[in-house]
Amino acid sequence: MTPPPTLSHRDPTHDRSAAGDDENRRILIIDDDPGVRQAYDDILSTTAPQEVFTQGAQLFGEEPTQKKTVPQTTFELSMVESGLKGIQAVKESLDRQAPFAMAFIDMKMYGMDGVETTRNIWSLDPTLKVVIVTAFSEFTPDEIITALGREDIFYLRKPFNGEEIKQFARALTRTWNLERDREGLSMRLRDTNNALIAEKEKIETVLRTVMDGVLVTNEKGCIHLINPAGVALLELPDSEVLGASLEQVVPDKALALWIKKSFEEAAHQEDYQQEIPGEKRPRSLRIRSVILPGPEEGIHERVSIVYDITEETESGRMKSEFISTAAHELRTPLTSIQGYSEILLNRKDLEESERFRFLEYIYRQSVELSKIVTDLLDLSRLEAGFDMVLNRSECVAGEAIRSTVPLFKPTSEIHHFEVQVSPDNITLYVDKEKMGQVMKNLMGNAVKYSPKGGIIEVGSGVEQEDYHVWVRDEGQGMTPDQVSHVFNKFYRADMTNAAPMGTGLGMTIVKHIIEAHNGRIWVESALGVGTTVHFTLPVYNADPKGTKEA
Repeated sequence: MTPPPTLSHRDPTHDRSAAGDDENRRILIIDDDPGVRQAYDDILSTTAPQEVFTQGAQLFGEEPTQKKTVPQTTFELSMVESGLKGIQAVKESLDRQAPFAMAFIDMKMYGMDGVETTRNIWSLDPTLKVVIVTAFSEFTPDEIITALGREDIFYLRKPFNGEEIKQFARALTRTWNLERDREGLSMRLRDTNNALIAEKEKIETVLRTVMDGVLVTNEKGCIHLINPAGVALLELPDSEVLGASLEQVVPDKALALWIKKSFEEAAHQEDYQQEIPGEKRPRSLRIRSVILPGPEEGIHERVSIVYDITEETESGRMKSEFISTAAHELRTPLTSIQGYSEILLNRKDLEESERFRFLEYIYRQSVELSKIVTDLLDLSRLEAGFDMVLNRSECVAGEAIRSTVPLFKPTSEIHHFEVQVSPDNITLYVDKEKMGQVMKNLMGNAVKYSPKGGIIEVGSGVEQEDYHVWVRDEGQGMTPDQVSHVFNKFYRADMTNAAPMGTGLGMTIVKHIIEAHNGRIWVESALGVGTTVHFTLPVYNADPKGTKEA
C-alpha cells in the first residue's frame, strides 16, 4: 500500500457565505486507510458528481444511485493517517487559533488506537466533538465510554452510508458552534456583569468618600439610596433606612416634607436652604434636587445633593459682625481724635494744662486705634495661612509676669492686684513680645470686665513639665455657652452698648500665640462670680538654639 500524504487539506469556499464566514466547519479525519480518507473527502466535498459519490457508496456497501451533481454543505477537511499525527494536527490548529469542530477517528489503527488517540486529543481540546468509527463488533459504546470516562462520545459502526457521515458532520459542527456561541455569550455576559460590578463598586466608593450627602427618593418619597454623608447630615438613625419614607426617618419634618413635595413641582431643579437645630450648634444645609424620569411615564426619582453650608453661613455672619464691630470700634477713637484735634486747632484760648490733657487723650485713643489695626493685621496673616513667627529668647517667667502688673495699676485704682509666682526662677524660651501681648490682653480683659473693681490675681506654678499661668478676676463672669465661644473670632460676651471697647479678636490671637508655643489655654467662669483664664507653656531646660521654633 502506498503511504498516504501526512496531511491532506481541502478548503472549498464557493458557498461559504451561505454557511457563515465565522462558523467553524473544520473536521479532522484520522484513519490509516487511504481509501476511507478518500471516501470522506468525496462525501463531505462541496459538490459531489455522481461517479464520485458512487465510489463512496460502493466502498460502504451502498447501491449506486443515478448520476447527478448535488451541492453539499461546505466542510474544511484535514486528514491524517495515525493517532500521533492527529494529536499533532489538533495542537497545530489550537496554536493557529483555528480549532477543529469535530473528528472522525478510526478505532483500530497502527500504533495508537482510537480510544487512546481521543484521550490525548481531549487533553488538548476538551470541546472537540468525536465520532469513533470501527468495523469490529467487539467494541461496544459502553466500553468506549468507560474507557474515556466521558459520555459525550459518538459511535459509528462500519459499514455505514454517506448520509450518516453527512448527518454527523452537520449535527456535530452545528452543536460545536452553538456551544461556542453560548460560551461566547456567557463570557460576554460575565464580562458585562463584571464591568457593572466594577462600575457599581466605583460609584459606591465615590458615594462613601464624598463629603456631600447624596439622597435618591422615589415618587412616593421613600429612600432608594443614600450615602453615609447623607445619613450624617440629615441626622438619620443608624438602623436601616432604605425603603423607609422620609417622614419616618428625617427628624426635621419641614425638610422631609419639602423633599417629598418637591416631586409635585414643575421645575426640574430647585435649591432649598434649611437650618437644622443641633445639640451643640445649629447647622445650615443646602439641598439641590433634580428629577430623573423613569422607564415608565409618571414614574420618576429625585436625586438630592445635600451640602453642609454651616461654615459658609457662619463665615457670612462673622463677616457681617466684623464690619459692624470694626466700624463701631474704629469710629469711637476716630471720633475722639477728630473732636479733640478740632478743639486744639480752632481754640486759641486754651490753657497749657487743657491743651496737654487733650493731647494726652488723643494719644491714648490713637494707641487704642493702633491696637485694633494690629489685631486685624495679625488675624489677617493667620487666616491667610501664614505661620506665626516666633523670635524666642531666654525669659525668667516670674520677672516677666511681675513687670506686666504696674502697667495697669495707674489706671485701675478700684482694683487690687495680687501676684503669686512660685517658683521665681523658672526660665522659659519664648517670644517675649508676643507673650507680653498675651499678658496685657488677659490683664486688660480682667480690668475691663470687672467694672466694680475687686481682686485681680496673677499667679503661676510648675506642673510636671509645664509652666502654668492664670489670671483671675471677680468681675461679671460668663455663662457656659459664652465660655464655649470665647475664642471665636469677633466674639464678645457683652454685646450691649455699655460693653467695653474691643473687636472680639484678642482671645483668638492669644490662643494662636499660646498654641504656637506648644502650649494650651482654657477658661473657667461663672456668671456674677468672675473669670479665670489659664494657660500652660512647656518648660525648656535646653539651650535656646536647640529649642524647636513654632
